[in-house]
Amino acid sequence: MISKFLVLAVFSGTIGTAGTTLIDFKITHLLFSLLIATGLFLFAKIIIQTKLGELKGSSKLLGLVSVGIVGGEIFYTGINFGIFTLAIEFIAYLGIGLWIILIPFQTYLKNMASGISNFMNTEMDIGDIIEIKGKKGVIIEFHLTKTLLLTENGEKIFIPNHRFHEDVMVISPRKSKEIPGKELTSSFFKN
Repeated sequence: MISKFLVLAVFSGTIGTAGTTLIDFKITHLLFSLLIATGLFLFAKIIIQTKLGELKGSSKLLGLVSVGIVGGEIFYTGINFGIFTLAIEFIAYLGIGLWIILIPFQTYLKNMASGISNFMNTEMDIGDIIEIKGKKGVIIEFHLTKTLLLTENGEKIFIPNHRFHEDVMVISPRKSKEIPGKELTSSFFKN
């Protein structure tokens, strides 16, 4: 008899001290979770802006981090409030759906990871001359998914960033790290 009363009291929210109920407890956890998610977003934003600020397209990375944080928050809220107890099939289909979506974007994601790696690589910088697969040029820009080279003829070549990790390349570092402009001459390619 007492156990039935205790169960009814818990589900009706009448148990607790100083007005704290089970629902209040869950809402407190939800607010705390939202605060943590906001803190994670701000921390990621600061890190991306300070460490990857010069990398063109780094705002896309912040968008991906935001999607991850929002997805995690939705998942936590669903579990905390019991939304997913009857929707296990939904979670399984969501996993399959994400797998189906991410397979076509595998190259794009690989390029993004390689772009961050190239940007953080201290052995390669803007102004260096590289030769990859018979193409020789000066690095003039790092992007999140590609690197822009300028050839001796003044042509611009976009190299997907994953090529830097899959192909053999020759890097000739410049002694002075000035960024090449439109006044590029053939003397720029001589060491």
